[in-house]
Amino acid sequence: MKKIILFTLLAVSTVFISAQNAVNVKWNVNAGIGIADYYGKNTDGTDAKFAYRIGVGMELPFNNAWSLQSGLNLVSKGCKAGESDLKTKFNPLYLELPILAGLRLHTANNFDVLFKAGPYLAYGIGGKVKVGDESVGAFDDGALKKFDAGLEFGVGFEFDKFVLGLDSQFGMTNVFDGGGLTKPKNISTFVTFGYKL
Repeated sequence: MKKIILFTLLAVSTVFISAQNAVNVKWNVNAGIGIADYYGKNTDGTDAKFAYRIGVGMELPFNNAWSLQSGLNLVSKGCKAGESDLKTKFNPLYLELPILAGLRLHTANNFDVLFKAGPYLAYGIGGKVKVGDESVGAFDDGALKKFDAGLEFGVGFEFDKFVLGLDSQFGMTNVFDGGGLTKPKNISTFVTFGYKL
C-alpha cells in the first residue's frame, strides 16, 4: 500500500511540475461545507454530521472541452452514532488528492458548466473520536485507518472567476482498522465556493 501511495504522489508531483511550465494551467482556491456519514455493512445506526473542505486546485486543459482537475484539500469526514451518554462522534481530518477528468460546456459568455469525475486518495492527518465526554485522536491506537480512497463526482458553475460547485464522494475502503461485522466507508457531499487565480 505504501508503494502505491508513493507512486501516486510521484506521478501527481510530476503533473504539477509539468503544469507549472504550461501556459494554460488554471489555479483556484476553494472552500466548501456539507455533510459526511459512513455507509456499508451494518452502518444503519449512523447519522450524518457537518463537514467542511478547503483547498487549492488546478486545471490542466487538454482542449476546449476536456481537462485534468486535481489539487490538494483538507477535508473533514466521519459520522455520529449512538445515543445519550454513549453518543459517539467521528471527526477525522484527511489530506486529500482528487484526480478527476473534467468536461467543460461553454453555455454563454463568461459562464461555463463543468462536469467532473474520477478517483480520490486521502491520508488521515488528525481529528478526534469523541465518546460521551471522552475523546481520542481519530487515528491513534488504530481507531481508524489512515488511508482512504474512493470516487468523486461533481458539477461546477463558473461565472467569470467565481465557481459554485456540488461534489459527492463515495469511499471504497473500509475506514475501521479492526475486524468485526461493521464495514464502514466514507460518504460525503459538499457545496463548494471557489475563485480562479
